[in-house]
Amino acid sequence: MRWLLCLWLGLAACERADEIDKTHAEGDGQATSAMRSRGFMGVRYVFRDGVVEIVDVIPKTAAELAGIRAGDRVLAFDGTPVRTGDELMGRVAAAGRFHIATVTVERDGQVQPVLLLTRRWPAIDGQ
Repeated sequence: MRWLLCLWLGLAACERADEIDKTHAEGDGQATSAMRSRGFMGVRYVFRDGVVEIVDVIPKTAAELAGIRAGDRVLAFDGTPVRTGDELMGRVAAAGRFHIATVTVERDGQVQPVLLLTRRWPAIDGQ
């Protein structure tokens, strides 16, 4: 299955994803196994005017790899409208890691789909 994802997303994207996974695996491993099996996107957001707005994209995460930007307004995840930040994070987590999702965002007044390959939760360092 991984080779199919690499063909679809491109070899460079797969190599970058492997690098991100290696970086995350170098932590001290304190993240629980249940947490590590959940999907992770890698954004900080606020809920403003009824919409989830991305405030920051965490470096070396699925969101950065997909091209999600600060200022993007998330309208839907896999075709289902997002009404709250908790709803978005719940859907990402439930999707699990290595799920190819379509995140519908509004950027600069235009609605566009962004393909995102969810990743695993990073290891928690120094706790």
